[in-house]
Amino acid sequence: MVGPGGLGKTRLAHAVAREAPQPVVHFVELVGVTSPDDVVGEVGSVLGVRDSVSGRRALTPEQRADVRARIAQQLDQAPTLLVLDNCEHVVDAAADLVAFLVATTRELRVLTTTRAPLAIAAEHVHQLPHLGSDDAIALFRARASAARPGVRLDDTEIHSVVDRLDGLPLAIELAAAKVRVMAPAEIARRLDDRFALLRGGDRSAPDRHRTLLAVIDWSWALLAERERRALRFLSAFHDGFTLDAADAVLGGDGLDAVEDLVEQSLLVVTDTDGGTRFRMLETVREFGRLQAETVGEATEISTAVRAWAVEYADTWGRQLFSPTQVEAMARLRAEETNLADVLREALAAPDPAASSVLFGPLAGYWGISGDHFRSMTSTPAFAEALEGWTPPPELADSVRVALCTALFNARLASPATVDPLLALLGELGADSSVPSVRALTTVMLAEVQGDRADLTTDPDPLVRGLSLQFAAHELENSADPQGAIDAAREALALVPEEEGPWRRAMLDTELSGLHAQLGDTEGAAAHSRAAIPVLEQLGAFDDVVQGRAVLAVAALEQGDLDGARRILDEIDEDLIGATPAPT
Repeated sequence: MVGPGGLGKTRLAHAVAREAPQPVVHFVELVGVTSPDDVVGEVGSVLGVRDSVSGRRALTPEQRADVRARIAQQLDQAPTLLVLDNCEHVVDAAADLVAFLVATTRELRVLTTTRAPLAIAAEHVHQLPHLGSDDAIALFRARASAARPGVRLDDTEIHSVVDRLDGLPLAIELAAAKVRVMAPAEIARRLDDRFALLRGGDRSAPDRHRTLLAVIDWSWALLAERERRALRFLSAFHDGFTLDAADAVLGGDGLDAVEDLVEQSLLVVTDTDGGTRFRMLETVREFGRLQAETVGEATEISTAVRAWAVEYADTWGRQLFSPTQVEAMARLRAEETNLADVLREALAAPDPAASSVLFGPLAGYWGISGDHFRSMTSTPAFAEALEGWTPPPELADSVRVALCTALFNARLASPATVDPLLALLGELGADSSVPSVRALTTVMLAEVQGDRADLTTDPDPLVRGLSLQFAAHELENSADPQGAIDAAREALALVPEEEGPWRRAMLDTELSGLHAQLGDTEGAAAHSRAAIPVLEQLGAFDDVVQGRAVLAVAALEQGDLDGARRILDEIDEDLIGATPAPT
């Protein structure tokens, strides 16, 4: 039975022992064994094997072999369950003993509790799950009521506590005990310093379970320096990481270090559509962060993670408007939280180079996803971070794309930032070797400066298409829906295949709305049908909902109530898909 400290492995092992069908049960606590050489002697002592001298003097190799043989002989006398509790600090010796015993006895079952598997052929690993939300709340409520009978407990306030405690029963019990002196809401506020808060508790508990810090420190003591360094560095990823990311920040030593941390139950492994991902419990991550500060590595770690984030964002940002757009969106979605964390740090530093490379892909991702608010709220800080900076030539295109996106947002939400952003984009100019970047910069400069009259007939189809798309919006705002339809149709015909499907889908969405304004429900539905599959692939759920609403109205107008009801059910599913999963 494998799991991190504080998950209740020992308590569950006692429950299993009480209910065991075997007529003979032996429970051996190995937590007090300090040397692997003493494991056989400790087990022999608990079983009452004669001449087992654990605790008095060390056994010689010959004595250990003799005691081990007599342990096997005794365990072979009847169907037996042998429980070895807390094996992780003597895991090799425990594995050797268990492998010998199960090979030389007929009806023996062995249950081990450990933070790291024994890794022997006979082993079946049960990864003990963390408590779910309902069970965590119930445990907190029970322990809090026992600590202070009659205390007022609100499930919402309790949830704000247990949601940050990783489903660890010990952490929940330590937190619940604090209701003697504070309300759950106050406990939640103080969890930023959880290791100072969560101490004390049950005096009958072993020392390693008297404080949350002691629980993690027990695992920390079992790690070699390579794994400790890995834990410190990887604790910087708030939203988990992949092996590639671990390799990047650890300098190519990712696989072995991650594997060792997984074996010590310090990482949780999850399988996602994008592959295997590793997450640290918040408690472990906070411990790693404190250790990094203690040894003075915080700056080195921040630099390594920022370098990974910049390279990752640059790689997939370049593919965001390309035939591999769907994959680029999936890759950016997988790391959105981590990349956004690094962007905030780069903006605050400020680090204009990193900020530019990160802002462009993230803002593009948010725009395609329909999360425009994220881009808008980041734009003022982005403008401030770039103040007085001259981009190096190798970053010119990344900066152009970021500035164009920022200017689009600034015109809508932060007009005060338009002039400095426009000035920097003007200094860079539109002379890019990448046609799409050149067209985007040309159109954005003209739009913001109010000088784009002739771009709708520009000989460059990329420039003409983008300018017509802007013109369609302005015509709609000027109460000319038919003129907007004509411009949007012409723009749609000019979108190149190599740009990816999103801009076509957005023009279809715009045309759907324009046809609806003119009362052409069937025309609106046709454009929505063209857009929805693409928007679904890209994860643009808000736009999908808008498109389905058009289809529902069309179905109602045709008297198809069942079809309209089916579409409304699909909208409910889209809204569920658009809601971020709890982390």
